[in-house]
Amino acid sequence: MNFTSLKYVSEEKIVATLDDGSLFVIEPYTKVLWAKAVSGEFGDVTPYVPPPVDRMGIRSKASLSRSDFCLATIRVGVLTKEDAVFAARGEWPTAFDAFIASLNPDEATAAKIQWAAATSIRYNDPLLQSLAVAHSGNGAQALLDEIFAIPTDV
Repeated sequence: MNFTSLKYVSEEKIVATLDDGSLFVIEPYTKVLWAKAVSGEFGDVTPYVPPPVDRMGIRSKASLSRSDFCLATIRVGVLTKEDAVFAARGEWPTAFDAFIASLNPDEATAAKIQWAAATSIRYNDPLLQSLAVAHSGNGAQALLDEIFAIPTDV
């Protein structure tokens, strides 16, 4: 077989273009062809380049149970263990008091009720976004990415 080009389209799939322009798929289960392709016997194989991570899409769907969220806030140093236990029970952690102080009484009540009623915490929840900004300013997004384990490499 004569190939004009070989390209990884995934970590375990090579698409080879034949002289006549047709395509031929080479995968590990085609043992002999796979061995020849990866060894370079058919020519150089263009490396696989994974698609970029859609962080915005991941963020828009990211959600944690309240208990997992509280554990993550301990891990990243946002809440103490004691505050995280209060927060996991739906109580307002003292670490969030500075944020509450910046709100009018009705907004503060609404924030505390929303927190107490939440069973899951969504990345894009406005209350969480406001809390993150109050805690970390311009670093809020990086903080939330760490809490929700949003991929940062690529």
